[in-house]
Amino acid sequence: MGAASMVESNSCRDGERRDGSQPAGGRVLVVDDYPEALEFMARVLERSGVHVVRATTAQETLAAFQPGLFDAIVADIGLPDMNGVELLLEIRKRDLDVPVVFVTGAPSLETAVAALRHGALQYLTKPFALDEFVSVTRRAIQLGRLAAIKRRALEASGLSEGLVADLAGTSARFEQALARIHMVFQPIVRAKDYSLYGYEALLRCADPLLKHPGTVLSAAERLERVLEVGRIVRWRVAEAVASAGQIANVFINLHPLDLFDPQLSDRQQSLGAMADRVVLEITERAQLGDPGLVAARSAELRKLGFRLAIDDLGSGYASLSSFVLLEPQIVKIDMSLVRDVDHIPTKRKLMRSLVDLCREMCIDILAEGVETEAECQVCQELGCDLMQGYLFGRPAPPFPSVCWPAVQA
Repeated sequence: MGAASMVESNSCRDGERRDGSQPAGGRVLVVDDYPEALEFMARVLERSGVHVVRATTAQETLAAFQPGLFDAIVADIGLPDMNGVELLLEIRKRDLDVPVVFVTGAPSLETAVAALRHGALQYLTKPFALDEFVSVTRRAIQLGRLAAIKRRALEASGLSEGLVADLAGTSARFEQALARIHMVFQPIVRAKDYSLYGYEALLRCADPLLKHPGTVLSAAERLERVLEVGRIVRWRVAEAVASAGQIANVFINLHPLDLFDPQLSDRQQSLGAMADRVVLEITERAQLGDPGLVAARSAELRKLGFRLAIDDLGSGYASLSSFVLLEPQIVKIDMSLVRDVDHIPTKRKLMRSLVDLCREMCIDILAEGVETEAECQVCQELGCDLMQGYLFGRPAPPFPSVCWPAVQA
């Protein structure tokens, strides 16, 4: 019987167990392009009570593989049609949890490091001791079953977001998430009369495991693809503004790496043509890098017409280096200070000090997270120029109208 026939035959036998039952010893997909090595590994595992499905290529492996069907995969790292890391990435597009053990007859430190870095459970060199091979495989089966149970439990609890364990899984999920990024916009109003000043563009993602902006950015940082996310965000914002004919100011959050993206200052790219209506936000919590480069880049962006804002003021570092380097035109007081400012004297004093400092520096002050009319009134009394929060509108598709608070009357 050929390898392809073996895969088909064994897959059919597995299909009888798709009711959720599992063979006592576990199910393992064993992959090797050398028939003798494949049969040897398969028989060793079968004698130990493991149910084995065989494959000789990556394509056969992917044809036989279905999420939840196998407890583990044992594969040669040097298949003729795909290397081990590529195979692992393809598997992670289908299943984020199944453990993968790689074996090789041509060991290399580079390939071993790459496999483990991307999330392979273990890397065995041929010839290996049979008891070690069986032990490693059984361990992989146990961990595979444990991972499946944990994922089901967390999903049942509504805590599935961010459950991407290894680099290959992160990469596979990230690719799907990029296509599902969209933007919502929250109104920003002038404190004196509640008239519309602009909108903050906020990243959202429809992927269930990476739906929070923080998880998308964490994945991007892990994969060194931050610039890709930043460019998608800016393109989607520019697209929304163009399609709606929106002329209000738009606030966009920047990762520190985005600050140096050459596309940001290209007038032919996304936001460059509307720079005079764009406020670039950098969080106070960010580590900005080389002071000289940051100062020079900030000056360049201001010359192009962009305005700069420091976000989350009051929740980040005590240092004023971000003020010195960025020379912002706007600062956003973090909602942690705004919340309940109407009846917590300490917060009110802190906010007054921040407002006074910014006023001396000719910087406009925006209070974030204004949710009640009482908070709104205190922000006005303290001298805030702009306000943002649920009191004026929740984040929504472009472009939501301002909700006028009762205090206006």
